[in-house]
Amino acid sequence: TPGYASVPGAWHTSADSSSATPRIPVIPISYGIANEILSRLHGRDIPNIGWQGGLAFRYHIAASASEPVRATMSVEDDRNEQGGLKQIWDVVGTVPGTTFPDEWVIVGGHRDAWCYGAEDNVSGCASVVAAAEAFAKLAKEGIRPKRSVLFVTWDAEEWGLLGSTEWVEQLEKELGTKAIAYINQDECATGSSFEASADPSLRTFVYDVAKAVPDGTGNPIYADWSRRAAPKVSGIDPIPTIGLLGGGSDFSPFYNHLGIPSLEHGFGGSFGEYHSNHDNIAWTLHFGDSTFRSHAATSQFAAVEAMRLANADILPLDFAAMGIWLRDAAQHEKSAAGSAGYDSAMFAPLLNAAQKFTQDGNEFDSIRNRAIEQTERSFTEVNQMLRDVERSFTKSDGLFFDKWERNMLVLADPDNGYADVRLPELNLSVRRKNRERLQSAVQDLTEATQAACAKLEEATQKLQ
Repeated sequence: TPGYASVPGAWHTSADSSSATPRIPVIPISYGIANEILSRLHGRDIPNIGWQGGLAFRYHIAASASEPVRATMSVEDDRNEQGGLKQIWDVVGTVPGTTFPDEWVIVGGHRDAWCYGAEDNVSGCASVVAAAEAFAKLAKEGIRPKRSVLFVTWDAEEWGLLGSTEWVEQLEKELGTKAIAYINQDECATGSSFEASADPSLRTFVYDVAKAVPDGTGNPIYADWSRRAAPKVSGIDPIPTIGLLGGGSDFSPFYNHLGIPSLEHGFGGSFGEYHSNHDNIAWTLHFGDSTFRSHAATSQFAAVEAMRLANADILPLDFAAMGIWLRDAAQHEKSAAGSAGYDSAMFAPLLNAAQKFTQDGNEFDSIRNRAIEQTERSFTEVNQMLRDVERSFTKSDGLFFDKWERNMLVLADPDNGYADVRLPELNLSVRRKNRERLQSAVQDLTEATQAACAKLEEATQKLQ
């Protein structure tokens, strides 16, 4: 059901007609099987040393004419059983908000796995459940958040983010008016080195939480995170990097499709068990997180994030920081366009709009800090305007290269689903050498930024 929810009674396309259905059978193989195949290839020598892999023989391209090599792969396909349909389950637990029950903070992680899935994604699922348990305990003591917090474990993530995507498509209108933010937990305890990715407007928020939550050693998470970032400059601790959200996990339908501010975090380390039979409890105990310290810290981090978002008088969105990010990203795409031979002067209105957005963000911040002290005030309308600022950067009719995707700021790279791409319509227009599309993309993003400025100015006036 591409573009709409797969609920009982919904019309389903056939597997053969669906553009989203892969056509090429794929099977992961071990190095032992690779050795059996590659060692028999005695054709043309490799073109350069970059083609030489780690197996103990000289690599060649294809087989020789006198020694053909043939491999057989047997494919078992169950799509024709019961019409190719199987039931999947998303599990949702809700702590209703006391003041704004129709405003939602969502914490989620997928429950399914390729194999045993101790790290991918029992670690993330456990984090969601532990955070939910903490909220439930507080609720039983009469302490509930102002906004509702939803804790979700998704099914069928490994099959293409199906559980989260179908849920988002089913509740699209409701999420558009109610969702505040989405916190994703996926493979969040594979080591001891903290990492995070977030919407640019939430980066300051993540830094603040990292300074408050301990890492299990008695120090705040931010301390080690900052230490690993880069050497000190003039005695000043470096600011750790927060990545962008690309693709490959359940934030995608929230962020890429609906533009809901999203983030994910966790502790990384030595990898290698990914999507294999080695992703089990033995790997966790010997290599991943033997004391479960990282498991505990990431669940506490998620709980604190959710509680702060749920109780914030004014949503902690940093649009000044987002404006700086937008300006830098636009400048980067301008340089890329210039290098490709396009007239980079077309970027001037966009850069001006980004600068204006940054100024508006700084003005809003200065007024917000004073307004929060007026505890008797209600900021409901202001918060709605702030959500509208974020939504200004979504394209209702979809992006030109993929109509399901709507986020104009950050997206999963269509040529690499795990990677991120900044200002995707600009980037893809240059990459695909489409001058006309580039001009249109720059204009669309400029107009979106101007609309965001108008919403931010409206929120500022409301605070005043």
